[in-house]
Amino acid sequence: AGADAAALLRADAVLDPQIAPTGEPVDPVRVAAPAHLLLTGATGFLGAHLLARLLAVTGARLHVLVDAEGPGEAERALDRALRRFRLTVPRERVTVVPGSLREPLLGLSPMTFARLAATVDAIHHTGGDPDPALPYERLRPAVAGGTAEVLRLAARGRTKPVHHLSSPGVLAARDPGPGPGPGPEAERAPDHAHAPYAAAAALRPDGRVPAEAVPAAGPVRARWVAEELVEEGRRRGVPVSVYRAGRLGGETGSGAVDPGSPFWRFLGACTEVSAVPDLGAGTEFDLVPVDHAAAALAALSLRTDASGGTYHLANPVRTRLGAVVDRLRAAGYPLVETDPGRWAGLVAAEALDPGGDESAVPAALAEAAPGLPVLGGLRLDVSGTLAALDGTGVRCPAVEGPLLDRYVEHAVGAGLLAPPPDRAGRHTRDSRSENAV
Repeated sequence: AGADAAALLRADAVLDPQIAPTGEPVDPVRVAAPAHLLLTGATGFLGAHLLARLLAVTGARLHVLVDAEGPGEAERALDRALRRFRLTVPRERVTVVPGSLREPLLGLSPMTFARLAATVDAIHHTGGDPDPALPYERLRPAVAGGTAEVLRLAARGRTKPVHHLSSPGVLAARDPGPGPGPGPEAERAPDHAHAPYAAAAALRPDGRVPAEAVPAAGPVRARWVAEELVEEGRRRGVPVSVYRAGRLGGETGSGAVDPGSPFWRFLGACTEVSAVPDLGAGTEFDLVPVDHAAAALAALSLRTDASGGTYHLANPVRTRLGAVVDRLRAAGYPLVETDPGRWAGLVAAEALDPGGDESAVPAALAEAAPGLPVLGGLRLDVSGTLAALDGTGVRCPAVEGPLLDRYVEHAVGAGLLAPPPDRAGRHTRDSRSENAV
């Protein structure tokens, strides 16, 4: 079965031979000062923030591909996403393009596809965000197929740079058995709250995983195939920059977090059962503010000397789980540490409680427990990203103290966390904000 899966991945990673630049090379002036940009994935958390950032730091018109049947549906989908993430953008500089990453030519007519190819100066491909519950076969058309069509657009006519959003998961080799697993991601992180990533103990941007070692998770396989297609596009002359984003935190100003994040489902589970799994005092993980990730990506995309690189959008300062728990306790949640197995049992019992909230909370609790072992995630080498950002003024803040408080405050107000218990020790579930997403 493993050999068959590897053969399928390799077959899907073959790029159409017709996708190759034949026109004018990339114009450096258009890189630094683009007039028109194409963006996919603008209804996603990072994509929406990237839309806002590109509009803020360039004078470009943004052509935004939205998965929809027609213009009206596409406009409404983008508006919903911007409201959901509490973003305001100058819509007069946004052209919404209904299409689909799952279809040839991005779901566009040949004429519209050709017009975009002749108009845009660069392509930001953040679309195809995989649903973690779907198998590879369901994700392949949008994630792998969509990437191939983006490369086709980049190679059509004047050559255009592509900025491709990927995932650190493509660097994770399948665990051969019990234990921490192979590679430097299994090494213990430094105990100090402000310890930066150590390049020698982190996964390098140029790392590769063979098809035989790709984990079975559908999103990882889909992203792996997409990166293989990107590598082939690079070899043929398409200038593609790859960005692997770590775990995304909220926006630094408003504190608005991603309502679909597994991390907040995990914290929601903790607050629901008033317990947190004891994973050790040194447990820490990557948490990068979404507006920083968008700012870093946008800044690198405008630098001609950064074109074609691979960059990790992770926080140089890892966040301690203990610091997050401390801020939740300060907000009024009486969290006690307990054995991880017992914690998972409490979560399962809460999810199955017939008297519980019939909204998304039980499902969120059920999803949190299986993700517990990978809370620490992969350790990413960000030294190359920091060097490339030197002189841009883009610096990543540590996620601690007041910023964590803003995240918690937003999560409670948006209904992602139940309010802290009242004096009787009960969660006031039906007092959730009407602004719940």
